[in-house]
Amino acid sequence: MKDYPKALENFEKCLSIRKKALPENHPIRATTYSDIGDVHRLMGDYEKALSFHRKALN
Repeated sequence: MKDYPKALENFEKCLSIRKKALPENHPIRATTYSDIGDVHRLMGDYEKALSFHRKALN
């Protein structure tokens, strides 16, 4: 389907919920940052992709 804007919207909603429910260093939050980074990469926005992948590592 490749509806990247919709995927990004859904991952951002997911991140918002997880930020409220989970501690900052929880691994599931890192996974969500990585997922958002992947979507940005697929959309060709490599700077944002790198930024979110860095957040996943920290």
